Amino acid sequence: MPKTKPDEVRTIDWRHDEQIIFPAVSKTMGIADVRSLPYLHWWSFLGCFGEIGEGLFSTVLSIRRKKSKGKKLEKYEQEFFKQNKDLVVLRTAEEQAAIDETEEFLKTII
Repeated sequence: MPKTKPDEVRTIDWRHDEQIIFPAVSKTMGIADVRSLPYLHWWSFLGCFGEIGEGLFSTVLSIRRKKSKGKKLEKYEQEFFKQNKDLVVLRTAEEQAAIDETEEFLKTII
């Protein structure tokens, strides 16, 4: 696998981040939960996604970007990172593949 440049480091993973993306988009749209809508066009969703302001999702992205560029985190960001490492750190493709494989196996025995 080729090495990625710092600018190419993933800062968003739709699957990993869904628990913080949907509330942020819902807030942008001014509704309780975007997933409760019977239909929402993808472009509308992306438009709202692009308008996400301050909040949990923005904090997580900011920390990921700073860490990928080797920038120093502010004290509050360092504390947030310590307390929410599982939320901030993205899995590699290999780690995610192993998790997916384990989940599929568990489905067969349960």
